[in-house]
This record gives sequence, structure tokens and C-alpha cells, in this order.
Amino acid sequence: MSADNQKIYAVSAIFEKPDEIMHAARKVRDSEYSKFDVHTPYPVHGMDHAMGLKPTKVPYVTLVFGLLGLAAAFTLQTGIMAGDYKINIGGKPFFSLPAFMPIMFELTVLFATLATVFFMVTIFCKLPQNSLPLHDTDYMKAVMRDKFGVTIEASDENFNEEKVRKFLEKIGSNKVETIYYKEVEE
Repeated sequence: MSADNQKIYAVSAIFEKPDEIMHAARKVRDSEYSKFDVHTPYPVHGMDHAMGLKPTKVPYVTLVFGLLGLAAAFTLQTGIMAGDYKINIGGKPFFSLPAFMPIMFELTVLFATLATVFFMVTIFCKLPQNSLPLHDTDYMKAVMRDKFGVTIEASDENFNEEKVRKFLEKIGSNKVETIYYKEVEE
């Protein structure tokens, strides 16, 4: 804890070049720390691999809900056109798969899109995070402009502020700082 009753959220480090942040991400990944994040002003190719991130599960959500939309469209159209409301229109068959295709396509896209957006916002990205202690810090202002940064969170089981600071300086950071937050009383 700091002098004014704040708790440590993370220790952050600033780097100047994309190569430096890639090297730092690999070093942190290979170290004893598991709760860390990298911030860059633009996407850096290969960062996922450097951080050791696992592939996302978003495509599976999209596939499952797309197939669900396809099945819903097929079932509804088949049930209505070939079952409940058999209307002979120009001698066409009651079950006409080519006539069902546009609606099947639309519901597939609709279900897949809505589910992907919903799951990304609520589960994968855990948004909104309006009270993240990194917001409005000098660290975040720097990495949003032209610097590159890495943070190691205090919630990591191996976290020791002094060890983390020395580690980040050792891997090449030119500016290491501790980020604090105030606990909200309930």
C-alpha cells in the first residue's frame, strides 16, 4: 500500500520501439508472471505469439449460432410452408429448398452476427470496464500516442513490487512506474 491508502494495481514499463516490446513480451511470457498485458498504439504483428495467447473461441460461437440460425430458418419455413399453410402457388412444390435459401442465409448471418457481438462484448472482452485503474494514467497516455508498454498486475501470485520493477528494468524499459487504485467502500 502507498502512503495515501491506495493499493497497487500493477507495475508498468514503457518501451520505445516495436522490437523492444516484442522482446519484452517474450521475456515476461517466459518468466514466472502470468497476469500481464501489452499495450501498443497500433497492432504489432506477432504480438499474440510473443505473449503466448491461446487462439480465441469467437469462431466457435459464431459457427454454433450461425448453424442455429440456419436450423431455425429451415424448421420454420418447412413447418409453415409444407405443414401448416399448404398453399399451391403456380403448381410449385410445398417443400421448395431453393425458395427457402434467402431466408436461411439471412437468419444464419443474423444469428451469427448478433451472438458474436454479444459474446465478445460481455464474455470475451468483459466490457464495459469503466473503472480500470490504468485509465487516465501517464502510462496509458504514452502508449496511446507513440510508446509501447507492458503491465504486470499485482493480482499475479508471484507478484513482488521490487522484483517486478527490477525485472522490467532488466529487460530494457526506460521508465517503470507503479500504478495504484483506491478501493471502493461498499
